[in-house]
Amino acid sequence: QEKVTLLSQTPSMFRELVGHGPGTDAPDADADADVQGLPDLRWIVFGGEALEPKHVQPWFDRYPDASTQLVNMYGITETTVHVTHQVITTDHLAQGGRLPAGRPL
Repeated sequence: QEKVTLLSQTPSMFRELVGHGPGTDAPDADADADVQGLPDLRWIVFGGEALEPKHVQPWFDRYPDASTQLVNMYGITETTVHVTHQVITTDHLAQGGRLPAGRPL
């Protein structure tokens, strides 16, 4: 409804959000929403805690054709800044293990 283009989110909260978003069977999900995701959402930026496959797998499962980029950002908590970034793809999930923190900004 608000045509959000950027979402900055902690991984654990994002996982909960996807579980209640468009195209889910959750009681508060909008049944008429676009099941391809949120068409205006261009980036989802993660920070605040380690990003694990379990946090993003539901997004890729639910919205496989979405053009939204999921970006893992890393920075020390005490400064609340990001110092690295990595766009996460299904290839990263297929490799298993931890998701990469990425390259320096």
